[in-house]
Amino acid sequence: MVYSMNLLIFCTLFYLLILFILFPDDTGVCTFKTRASERNEETQPERVRFDTICKGSLTEGTSAFRADMPDSGSKFSDPQHSQRLLQVLRTFWQEQSFHDALLVVDGEELPVQKNILAAASPYIRTKLNYNPPKEDGSTYRIELQGVSMDTMKQILDFIFSGEITLSEDTIQDMVQASDLLLMTDLKLLCCQFLESCITAENCLGIRLFSLHYCLYHVHYAATEFLQTHFRDVALTEEFRELPPERLCEVLAMEKLNVGNEKYVLEAVVRWLAHDPQDRKVHLKEVMSAVWLQGLDASYLREQVLHLRH
Repeated sequence: MVYSMNLLIFCTLFYLLILFILFPDDTGVCTFKTRASERNEETQPERVRFDTICKGSLTEGTSAFRADMPDSGSKFSDPQHSQRLLQVLRTFWQEQSFHDALLVVDGEELPVQKNILAAASPYIRTKLNYNPPKEDGSTYRIELQGVSMDTMKQILDFIFSGEITLSEDTIQDMVQASDLLLMTDLKLLCCQFLESCITAENCLGIRLFSLHYCLYHVHYAATEFLQTHFRDVALTEEFRELPPERLCEVLAMEKLNVGNEKYVLEAVVRWLAHDPQDRKVHLKEVMSAVWLQGLDASYLREQVLHLRH
């Protein structure tokens, strides 16, 4: 009887020891699960807070999105932005809206905006810097000398549109105004126009005009045309009206395309005949610019006799 009791106790302890070794819980204590508890655990997973789930998902998504984005971001531009802005500003000018100054030209007043004029013209910008507007609320006046009102209105329209109509009648005034206002962009357009209209009849005048206003590329183009088409230029009114010093300068050019020096001498004869009384005193000076070495002796003698008479 005692032996049987001891054997039962031993077997029970041994069984518990096996369970403890095979199925310990987190605390090291063996736990027993019923079928009901196992069924509840299978059908009812542990409840998790919604904000915890969202926080993890959003963080992961944002990290992935940022990984695809460049560090400095992406720039986008509207190609029509500047044009639309200029159109609105042009409308303001035409309607005389939002003006804060008066442009005084030829005694007339024209409402304008100082910042727009200053942006377009370094000359006006300098006037504003050295003579800033007063703080008494009075209207600021910008006075311009040497520019007509018609020319100034064309220039203002160019500031807002980037376009201007040029002609042989207005080009001189436009060059003078663009030179005064230091508007190099407008001056460049004037140069392009001048180069496009160089002819035998006007190349001498354009050459002199361009030199006066430092339009060096135009001066070069007019000089090249003169050298290439000298025989045609020598037949024009501009050539006959040249002062002696200008004539000598032209005749002394080494690249005159004449073919024969006799055409140069004939040009001199026509120039002298245009005003013989006043020009005969310049005969020696002008003839010194002719390359007489290239002329036939008999032809030269004939022309000299013609000049004396």
